[in-house]
Amino acid sequence: MRLSLPALLLAAAVMLPLPVFAAPDYVKIAERARTEFVQPAYADLAKTAKDLIAAIDGDCAKGGAKGAASKPAFVGVMDAWQRAQPIRHGAVAMENRHSRLQFWPDKRHRTGKHLSQFLASGTPAALMPEAFADASVAVQGLSALERLLFDEPGLAPSPSKGEGVSRCALARAIAVNVGAVADAVAASWRQAPDGDGKARVGELFKDLTTEMQLVAEYKLALPAGSEDTPARPALAESWRAGRSLRNVELNLKAAKAVYEILAADATDDAQHKLIEHQFGEAFDMMKGWRPSLKQLLESPEGPLKARALGYVVTSLREIVIVKLMRDLDLKLGFNSLDGD
Repeated sequence: MRLSLPALLLAAAVMLPLPVFAAPDYVKIAERARTEFVQPAYADLAKTAKDLIAAIDGDCAKGGAKGAASKPAFVGVMDAWQRAQPIRHGAVAMENRHSRLQFWPDKRHRTGKHLSQFLASGTPAALMPEAFADASVAVQGLSALERLLFDEPGLAPSPSKGEGVSRCALARAIAVNVGAVADAVAASWRQAPDGDGKARVGELFKDLTTEMQLVAEYKLALPAGSEDTPARPALAESWRAGRSLRNVELNLKAAKAVYEILAADATDDAQHKLIEHQFGEAFDMMKGWRPSLKQLLESPEGPLKARALGYVVTSLREIVIVKLMRDLDLKLGFNSLDGD
């Protein structure tokens, strides 16, 4: 039987000698993650959201200005969000906040439908923060805002024919909502969450592996297709803004940062060196690639390159699971992506 590259790497990782480490200091690990990763990530998201509100206001005061200030500000928010995105437990798991920040993957194409419905039937009152927080999650976050900024006709300060609210007003409501959610999450993480240290570390471990699965299966493999199915670039995350691969790179950098915090007391073994090498391999593969996965997939070798990167991330995830389950005495349960 011929083994795939991910299977070979996983087999090699399992066969590596097992060093003996001291019992993990779970509280120390959880606190490092909170103060060095989660707090700064959500503080940055809250700050960039405020910058985005100001940019939308400025563009809309000029008739939309083709999003001259709003599009770069959106890039700043998306950069911040892609770094924070791996964290799925704690305050961001409450009140649908993770989906309210970005409703993606959008498996039933709800964002476009709900956005059109909201533009047609929405009212100024529905754009007020408390009311808007109860709107469909598909229109509350960054996926909907990307459509408003990058699809025609772009920002417009007045409602178009048949629309109840303007695109400028809706874009601003989304930016305000993103900022409010980020502020709430950031405030919560300024205090140590409840729960014992091991449980908190277990949640971080689950978040890390979920994000790596999301990158491999949804951000790369799904739009890249297979040997038997064509590539579908429109399934890529953030393809309208031309930044699908930038998202992947930021996700992997965030995943590496979380992994290194979790593995900080056990970094001298061969498995850790293999993991660091695999992260480096993934980043090296992306060197020279433009940030648009859509452009890559439209080239002759593009789908194969994207699938190859997905294989590397999949194998890396499996090795990370083996190492951290062993070193931290953790079990990996089901996540929100399993079974999809």
